[in-house]
Amino acid sequence: MLYFLSRGLRRLSSNDIIPIRLVYSLGSEQLSQSPEKESLVELNSILQDSAEGTLRSSTGAVIALGRIVHKSPIQRKYLQEDVRFIRLKNFLKKSNYTQHPQLLLSAIYGFKLLEDKEAVGELELELKWLMRRCPVRFLSKFVEGYVGSGAELGSYPKDHPVHIAIETLGRRWVEVRSGSDFVTTFKIMAYLLPETREKLEDRAVELVQEFTLTQMIKMMISVSESKRRPTPLLRALAYHISKTNEKILAKDAIQLIYALNKLTFPDFVLLERLCTELRPEISSIQSISLISSLLTSLGQMRYAHKDLYTSMGEWLSEHLKEIRPSDGAAWLLASAAIGFDQTPFSALLKRVKSLLTEQTTETAGQWLAVGHALFVLGQSDTTLLKTLLRPQFIDKLSLSCSGDNWRLKVLQVNAVALNSRTLGLGHYDGPHLSSKKLEEWTKQLKPTNPPYSILLQETLNHFLPQPKYLQTAIKHTSGLVIDGICLVNEKADPLPLNWKGSKGDVRVGLVGLSYWEHTIGERKPTGSALLAIRLLEAEGFRIVAVPFGEFSSNDKLLRRVQYLEQRIRESRKLPSSPS
Repeated sequence: MLYFLSRGLRRLSSNDIIPIRLVYSLGSEQLSQSPEKESLVELNSILQDSAEGTLRSSTGAVIALGRIVHKSPIQRKYLQEDVRFIRLKNFLKKSNYTQHPQLLLSAIYGFKLLEDKEAVGELELELKWLMRRCPVRFLSKFVEGYVGSGAELGSYPKDHPVHIAIETLGRRWVEVRSGSDFVTTFKIMAYLLPETREKLEDRAVELVQEFTLTQMIKMMISVSESKRRPTPLLRALAYHISKTNEKILAKDAIQLIYALNKLTFPDFVLLERLCTELRPEISSIQSISLISSLLTSLGQMRYAHKDLYTSMGEWLSEHLKEIRPSDGAAWLLASAAIGFDQTPFSALLKRVKSLLTEQTTETAGQWLAVGHALFVLGQSDTTLLKTLLRPQFIDKLSLSCSGDNWRLKVLQVNAVALNSRTLGLGHYDGPHLSSKKLEEWTKQLKPTNPPYSILLQETLNHFLPQPKYLQTAIKHTSGLVIDGICLVNEKADPLPLNWKGSKGDVRVGLVGLSYWEHTIGERKPTGSALLAIRLLEAEGFRIVAVPFGEFSSNDKLLRRVQYLEQRIRESRKLPSSPS
């Protein structure tokens, strides 16, 4: 911030430029909080020093004078009659700001402090003309000053400079060529017209190979913050970042992973490079917030990278005292998302479980997510079951949570309670989900990928006719839609579903695992999918999980039928599930 000594005017540096948003957001409350009154000697000193000043020092002088007058309004009349001030004002009004548009904003700010409407009006008119010939990056920075302050553009008059800047960018978008110009412009992309956005994105795709690594990273981050998902541009950025030979710093890599998660754009090649390069750097990271951010991003994308998770687990194990409840929740949720084994990290798990309670988590939904994660990882007990299945807690969830995901978690927790002995948790004598809610929520279940489920069911129908030998699309109370149920004997031959059965007969459940029920990176079923399978096995099913990568509509019908028949025969050879 500018400040002036009584001995004279200090020359402004680049750091002294007034923030753009302050020029038009000057309020009486800000002004009333000025420091102690400036003396008349200071005012004279500033005017004296500004006599031979440059454009930069002159804008600084008018700001300093404005601050003095606002603290001592009685000096305004004296100042307006001073020939040195009149000379300073005329100099600023007639100056050429083409190469220094930021100084024009500083001058407007100073005259607003002085409440000189005439000078402000003339300089604002100059600002409007300047926007037609100043460097295009200034227009982007000018608009950013407003959107960065959180103001809505609709709150400004149509002839306000910020609207003119946006209109001018729409005409001068072809001048945006350098990486730095694109980085600045993408920060305000949401405020440009749709056709201007599309043109800039297409142009960025053409020029992206000319950008530096730092500029590409900043662009990816800017795009993630703009609430847009221009796929061609994201692919181009991901490709060129992946193939660069420059080393990506750990902090930049974590920010990139955060951006990819926010954009729901998990580019496999880029993520693999980022995680591989991050793994040896984890030990040198000083901030637990970076580790927590990385865990959250990877967990939400379901990205499995065993070596990186191991390194993060070791880092957290060495910094147990620094772990906060939010950090512990990030570790648990990410580990549960990919089904990461907690065996090597018993001390870490003990510390995390001691930190996380219903009181230390921010919302009821977060506490449910934490409890569900512990069941996924096989690290919970009946005490937690009683906490999560309390009628009061279920009611609290109903009021505070939206969507269907939380109901799925409650159904799985309730299924754990119903099969607590089989799952090794011992006898459970606590509350359960009410029969009304259980029936209602089970009816609302949907497959994660309906076309994939239909393909699986239609293929089963070709060798297991319904309804005698096959039942399809069963909405199970454990929170999973079973795509097909059949009964087979010891030779894996199908039996009618109403068969009374013998000791060697097995009830087989076929479950299609779509893309959304697999991790990416190291492809395997997610932790939640594995828990659902365990719950069905606890009820006596022999589960045949059909991964989307092994069963496709591109395969011929005969091959799909042979694949499913083979999988059913193989399941018959497995050890019997508990009944």
